Amino acid sequence: MLIEELPMPAVEEGELIAIPVSGAYHLMMASNYNGARRPAVLWLHEGEMKVVQRRETADDLLRRDLLHAPNP
Repeated sequence: MLIEELPMPAVEEGELIAIPVSGAYHLMMASNYNGARRPAVLWLHEGEMKVVQRRETADDLLRRDLLHAPNP
């Protein structure tokens, strides 16, 4: 549940929900606590959507880890 008593249409699995303003839960405040990856960032303008930042991957999380660094 996002917000109690929020009127919303039925949402099917695989559909996206856009949350335009989320206060303290903005991407800049995101962390990787418990290995959580940051979501993709989408730009919606005049009915057209564009991915402006891809979703973070497990490789992104490990990239700075010297123990897991790929061999040159």
